[in-house]
Amino acid sequence: MTTTTIDPPPKDLLFAGLLESSLQQFPSHQRTAIGPPEEFREVIIAKKKGSTVFRSDFYRIGAQGDFRGVHIFSPVIEIVNLFFFPNHSLRLPVFAMEFVRIGPRGVVGVIDCKGHDDDQSSQKIARSILGAAHRTFPHLTNGEDPPAWYAEARSGDDFFVRPESLAEFQELIRCHHFVWQQYAGHASDASPEKKASPERSNFLRYYKDHHRDNSPGIPFLNRVFGEDWTATFLRDHLFS
Repeated sequence: MTTTTIDPPPKDLLFAGLLESSLQQFPSHQRTAIGPPEEFREVIIAKKKGSTVFRSDFYRIGAQGDFRGVHIFSPVIEIVNLFFFPNHSLRLPVFAMEFVRIGPRGVVGVIDCKGHDDDQSSQKIARSILGAAHRTFPHLTNGEDPPAWYAEARSGDDFFVRPESLAEFQELIRCHHFVWQQYAGHASDASPEKKASPERSNFLRYYKDHHRDNSPGIPFLNRVFGEDWTATFLRDHLFS
């Protein structure tokens, strides 16, 4: 893998600062950087038509869970995703967001909170947050073509939008902040149970493995960063 010094970031990045502003929802004393290792934290691949830049930010938020975010951009494509994996002892859903665009064309915007099917508390939180978001952003209508792997893992109250314009992506960004602010509030207030639930632990493991094995970004990551690098990052870091 060839790396080089980074060029100045493109001025038209749509998702720049989205992870940082999301992280700021938690007080600084609660945030502890947890990696990943430098080779997976920032990677720049030099090409004649411009660099592809990969950046990841992982933090442990007190005893609440792990914040794991990735931002990838080049002159052609921009991708951002954010997962919050709650501690097994908390009755919280998983949070997931992913936005993908190619130039001015939107590819997908996903926002979801998914709890274990038998955990009524986390299901109630997810339905409350997402239901309020759908009422607040009624023009963000879901696409009718979700891939089968995603349909198996979605909450059913999620946003799966095929943005038709950058303006619609701006609306998705506002929706993300709306959902994330409420989710972060629930995460900050959640109290751990004395004993971690094996059902929630198993659910989190299934959720991570399912996304690791079915991520639609794998072909792109393989092509740009290499198959070994991609497999290690997904297995040992993002979905560990």
